Amino acid sequence: MTLDVMIENGKYRVIQDNEGNLRTLRYGEEWRDCCGDNLIYCLAAEVERLREQITTHCPDTLNPSEAVYGFAAWLTCRNKKTVMSDAASIVELVKQFCKVNSLPEVSEQWPNNLIHPSGEVAVPGVGHNNQLKRTG
Repeated sequence: MTLDVMIENGKYRVIQDNEGNLRTLRYGEEWRDCCGDNLIYCLAAEVERLREQITTHCPDTLNPSEAVYGFAAWLTCRNKKTVMSDAASIVELVKQFCKVNSLPEVSEQWPNNLIHPSGEVAVPGVGHNNQLKRTG
């Protein structure tokens, strides 16, 4: 069994080769012979196992575009029809989608960064919108 675990942004690297030799590199250079040091092996093996578990079971969170596309796809695939004229029901669906996808809570400042496709800003002259002029 081989092992190759990097920690501290690459400062340390624990390597076990095919023959079972365990060693540690520091800044890419030989640092310690860890043969027989079961603590180092167990810690490195645990880091490797947990990283694999995170990668397998917890894919990276959705980026904002993926969340918007995902929400739209979910609305179009649901058995229950969604009436878009009722803002309260849409807000509840958004909350449900965000919760299921482990997306962060919406901050109170979200309107300050929102630009509608029509070019209008949710809160003119605030946040990222301070340089945009309202049209129409």
